[in-house]
Amino acid sequence: MNSMDLDYLEGLASFNVVFTKVFPDTKHTTRTWDYFENLHESLGESRLDYVDTWLRQGYGVGYLLRGGLAAVDADGPETVQRILDFEDREVYIHLPKVQTPSGGVHAHFRHPSDIDMTRLKNHVCHPYEDDEKVPWDFKLNSRTMLMAPGTIMSKGSYRAGIWLPPPTFDVRFLAPELEIYRDIRPFLRNTRSLEDRMMGAMGYLEHRAPIAIKGLGRRAVLRRVAEHVVGWYDLDPHLALYFMTTTTAGSNEIGESIMHIAWNARCLDSDGKKLPWTRKELLDALYDALDAAPAYGILMYEKAQAKAQARQKAAEFIEVLTYLPEPHGVITIASEPLHSLFLEFSGVQADAYHKSELGMELNIAMAEGRLPFVKQERTSRSRFYVGMDERTIRYAIGVFEQRRKGVALAS
Repeated sequence: MNSMDLDYLEGLASFNVVFTKVFPDTKHTTRTWDYFENLHESLGESRLDYVDTWLRQGYGVGYLLRGGLAAVDADGPETVQRILDFEDREVYIHLPKVQTPSGGVHAHFRHPSDIDMTRLKNHVCHPYEDDEKVPWDFKLNSRTMLMAPGTIMSKGSYRAGIWLPPPTFDVRFLAPELEIYRDIRPFLRNTRSLEDRMMGAMGYLEHRAPIAIKGLGRRAVLRRVAEHVVGWYDLDPHLALYFMTTTTAGSNEIGESIMHIAWNARCLDSDGKKLPWTRKELLDALYDALDAAPAYGILMYEKAQAKAQARQKAAEFIEVLTYLPEPHGVITIASEPLHSLFLEFSGVQADAYHKSELGMELNIAMAEGRLPFVKQERTSRSRFYVGMDERTIRYAIGVFEQRRKGVALAS
């Protein structure tokens, strides 16, 4: 590591970036991003001794952005020149830069305080200007990786320029048409262990993921699959790339050995011939997916919201039943019509709250003594409740509604 590389790395470390160990001559980290983020958190700082050790061992080094630091990854002479022209035009702006093996640059800057970091995209790949793609990427937030100076690739090395304090400006001054904010629709991610999420992604790609076919929305299918693997299963792009492009051995239901052909290898042209995506096309889609709201995650969020609302309505319905009058004689209601009365009272959809779930809440209420006139009976085929029927339940609903109106008027 030369002195300029070291100075630059020290500058990056001042922003508390997360350094990652990368396999030689690749951009694949040796462990997941989550692993290096956890390691960084346990160390409490960006450790240059780790970087030095990894480089001496022949590995590459990457880093995840932190501290409001961002970067423009210019892939060719056209966009490199746009950065230089921008610096000339804005007299007091000079971006620290790393020269890439392909002749491009990574130029660093800082976001101004009025940028909403909670909505900011992580990565924008080759954005459009005037309906044409421009060969530069924007690394804007914490879930994106750049290669560090000192890393050696077969095509050359990443070489640091002079480290300067990165200027603060809105990146849209440089790229006016850039869309920097992500889709803000709420969604859920799979929160199980990393091993379970990897297994889930493998199963999805092998058995459920649609195949991208030319003429049948091929690019939209790639986007959908990438968003599901990266967004729902919460995998970093390079790990997702491995699963999408790797053929694995397995066995069928009778124990015979079979090969699970990689998802990418099964993509087709309009004539049914193999037409896999290039590595760059896949990575662009996977990095874009970091900022997408995955369709399945949106669906799961909506279901979770509906379930939470249904539970609240069930609690309210149980409260209604505390107004049941003391029964005269034996009165009963089966679980099915009781569930129908709950749905009518609450406005909840039948698939959002099953009768068995209502039954469990009733059992808790009875065990707590909140429904003193009600007990559950079972036959071999059904479950019913003694101490209430449709008439008394509707009476209780009426009393509850009157009480609620009285409270509202009093307040």
